[in-house]
Amino acid sequence: MPFVAVLLCWSMAVFPGSRPSRSYEPLALRMCKAIYDIMEGKHSVWVSLAAVSKHLKVSDAEMLQGAMSHAAQRGWLMIGGHPAHSLMLVAAGERAMLVKR
Repeated sequence: MPFVAVLLCWSMAVFPGSRPSRSYEPLALRMCKAIYDIMEGKHSVWVSLAAVSKHLKVSDAEMLQGAMSHAAQRGWLMIGGHPAHSLMLVAAGERAMLVKR
């Protein structure tokens, strides 16, 4: 492991508050809302990542990837394809989006 990676891991372990703070939750919830809006009330519909990105007006691939991963880990949406190209909102995502409004 390179010295920089070891140092970074060590600093995160020793100083937990010092690691970069980057929460994807707000964008993940906006992503769920965008999918909901694009679906127009339909359920079990795949929506293209490009359509969601355009709806959100977010083109930063890293931010979109982080938000997608966060939402999928929370059980809010399903990701289709490798690399990801489609998203489907699930019931838990609808509930989370409606509660966090």
